[in-house]
Amino acid sequence: MLAVFRDSAPIRWAFSRRLPIFLMLTLLLAALAWFSPYPPTRTFMTPQDLPPSWAHPFGTNSRGQDLLWWMAFAVRNSLILGVITAVVSRLIAIFVGLVSGYRGGFIDRALMSANDSFVVLAGVADPGLAELLAARATEPGHACLAVGAVWLAVGRAA
Repeated sequence: MLAVFRDSAPIRWAFSRRLPIFLMLTLLLAALAWFSPYPPTRTFMTPQDLPPSWAHPFGTNSRGQDLLWWMAFAVRNSLILGVITAVVSRLIAIFVGLVSGYRGGFIDRALMSANDSFVVLAGVADPGLAELLAARATEPGHACLAVGAVWLAVGRAA
């Protein structure tokens, strides 16, 4: 049994050294999006199809967008969406749990049966539900609520 821990020690050490560096680079890239010289929705702001250079470290695409700044916006938006989704899903889970525990009886059985049925059907129903709600989203806030609506599978997976 001790051999398992001894053999995995180099893996854990390498992971523990690289994780803070990865997190710092991710947060730095997300923070760079606030200082971008180019708006993310505008096209043809830079010359098209340039290879990587000092002026454009990742190059530019065929629509004249700098790929470094585009990636910075994508990382920032992904982090914001992830945090909002986690908060919304946890608030829904806490509310359902509190109502179920406080009311008890039929309400408890009904809410927990609904929860269990979503857990069983999580692999089938939730991706389709998220896709349907996200397709109807017209604003970023609606997309966040659409992702938060599938909280049951996320709560069980965590």
